[in-house]
Amino acid sequence: MSVAASENPAPIGAFDSALADDSGSVYSKYMQETTLENCLEAEIPSFLYQVSGIDVAAGLDYCGDAEDYLIALIAFQERVVENAALIEEYWRKQDMKNVTVKIHGVKSTSRAIGALSLGELAATLEKAGHAADSAISDEEIDLFLREYRALGQALLPLQEASHQGTSPQDTDLPPLSLDELREILGCLKKHVENADYDNIETIGEQLSGSAIPPEAADYVQKLCHAISDLEYDELDALLNTPPVF
Repeated sequence: MSVAASENPAPIGAFDSALADDSGSVYSKYMQETTLENCLEAEIPSFLYQVSGIDVAAGLDYCGDAEDYLIALIAFQERVVENAALIEEYWRKQDMKNVTVKIHGVKSTSRAIGALSLGELAATLEKAGHAADSAISDEEIDLFLREYRALGQALLPLQEASHQGTSPQDTDLPPLSLDELREILGCLKKHVENADYDNIETIGEQLSGSAIPPEAADYVQKLCHAISDLEYDELDALLNTPPVF
């Protein structure tokens, strides 16, 4: 996914020095490689063009290339069941703060994958949730959740391919060593502390597009979920309680 660099990025020690002097940082290499215009594009599965509610062209335009688009689609599908259940739970409790936060996340990820109708519906509900005199009805929440779950079901073939250990575009992900992963996580922690959302998103893309060592895979998956869902408090908590690997 293409993102703009922060206007005033804060220096964060040796890691940023490596970026500045092009000394071979794994993050620097990633940024250079992802800006190459002659890189091979992943293949978009043909069934996506038949999925109701998905504008493939809009998703590609948002994400920048087919590979990042497929990564975004898989991340979206992977969270539908959990997110929908949480929204239902918060709605039953009339916890409008958390309902609104979760719907905001769905709005952002929907727009990223070209699910424009779902994104607009989420935007309407989010606006109502923020209003002091909000009057979201059960029918509106039910409609939103039906469309959200239906889209998740339609994208299931992508998740099935992922669970089988293959990517939809039949390409191998570049591996990260544990040392490289520790370096990236240190940088991510600094970006979270500085609320540098552009670079947080960029690191999330790198992690999602890399083969993670098995001993760190579950932890990194949780980090990527928190980034894609814009759950920055959860992300901060995960980074402050890392497992030993």
